Amino acid sequence: MSKRIMQAMALVMMLLFTAPALADDIKKEFTDLPDDHWAAGMIYNLVGRHWLTGYPDNTIRPDQKVTRAELAAMIAKAAGINEPAPQNPSLADVPGDKWYFTPVEASKAFFSKDSSLSAGNFRPEDTATRQEAISAIAMASSLPDSDTGQLEKYSDYQSILPEYRGIISSAINKGIVKGYPDGTFSPDGQLTRAEAAVMIDNAFLEEEVPAPEQDIERILNAIPLKAFSKTPEEFKPILDKLEELNSFDLVNLELYIDEIAPSGDENSKSIVVFARVDPFKYATFSDGIFKANSDRVKNHAEKIAAEASSALPGRKVAGVIGYTNLSFNAQAPSIFDRDGNKYTFYSQEEEGYRVKRFYAASSALDGNVLESWVEKVDGKE
Repeated sequence: MSKRIMQAMALVMMLLFTAPALADDIKKEFTDLPDDHWAAGMIYNLVGRHWLTGYPDNTIRPDQKVTRAELAAMIAKAAGINEPAPQNPSLADVPGDKWYFTPVEASKAFFSKDSSLSAGNFRPEDTATRQEAISAIAMASSLPDSDTGQLEKYSDYQSILPEYRGIISSAINKGIVKGYPDGTFSPDGQLTRAEAAVMIDNAFLEEEVPAPEQDIERILNAIPLKAFSKTPEEFKPILDKLEELNSFDLVNLELYIDEIAPSGDENSKSIVVFARVDPFKYATFSDGIFKANSDRVKNHAEKIAAEASSALPGRKVAGVIGYTNLSFNAQAPSIFDRDGNKYTFYSQEEEGYRVKRFYAASSALDGNVLESWVEKVDGKE
């Protein structure tokens, strides 16, 4: 074995066994990244994996705007793409002599929703916007598009380009990104290196927390334990806020909020926002409005859950749209009818509104939809 090969092997072994120490040394050398910086932990995670590098002057520049080329390089490393660069450039503004030629060519597929690619350009020196970055990172982590109803809670929802909405909704569901406390999403906001690091860390390094199995079913089955007829004082401020936002052109809904324990376990309580369809005003709702607009009804349940959970940080909220009857000690023990429609038990306790049928439900936490359910329509979920 030649001396040169032995030296190379020794260097590789040294790097393998000292990588954590090197990462610690880099941490100490970043003069502009104190340990209490809001993104320090995520930045260190990426640096330790060589997905992000600092500058020769021992800075990491967390607040510096990140270019699309820099973002492409970070994504290519995080996604583990090691394909060799093509011999000939495929993008007019990414020549082969630029440092970012290889990473851009490797990760360009994740930017496929960007209209500039169809024109043969990448705009490598432009600052990446939030919606561009979220889309590319989510696609690199193999997320599909999802329903966009939850995006309507953001006051600048219309500024999110239509081609990005589905993938951004999925990114929110996974916890890659969220909106701002002022109710905006800022899709055109310019991304910083710290923000990019956090998104990539969330997408590739943190496990998604799954919703409890059949969580919606458990909540729905618990609702019949109590008729919704009033909202406790502690939830009335939330109810007032929801009433202001509750614009649903299909039907006027009466909202109630209460807390229930889905399985009888007081430690697993959920906040439920029940949106009541008045059977006297909308006698044909089931076979008319709902049958023709089941997806819109489900989307509205998601909106209710997301809005309420945003106002109750750390607490799971369910938004349920249902149909009630005025019950006079009636009895109807069946939960499902012959067509598979979902009903609940009547109660014999007292006169009042009793939930008779559910149309759609959704659970959410901190403004993010966890799970949704909609009654079957013509054999479809």
